[in-house]
Amino acid sequence: PVAGQQCSRDDPVEHLSRQFGEAVHALGTAQNGSVLVRLFGNIETGTWTIIMSQAAPPSHCVIGAGEGFDVVRTARELKPKGTSASYVRP
Repeated sequence: PVAGQQCSRDDPVEHLSRQFGEAVHALGTAQNGSVLVRLFGNIETGTWTIIMSQAAPPSHCVIGAGEGFDVVRTARELKPKGTSASYVRP
């Protein structure tokens, strides 16, 4: 843990959901699987929290939190269904 981080043995999923209405929107694991990073966010209120977790010893640390959360859509998500073109004229 980095100095000043808030860490706990308890997974914060329930707390973030109940207290802030945040849900997981993205996650990633270290190559060896020992570390999990999760991005929680609430689209309506704009709050977000990033948690880093490790399995042994069990620990969950807040590595960032704030406001201004939004979901960015990728080009793949924006492409109209049923088309093979990367760009479709209106």
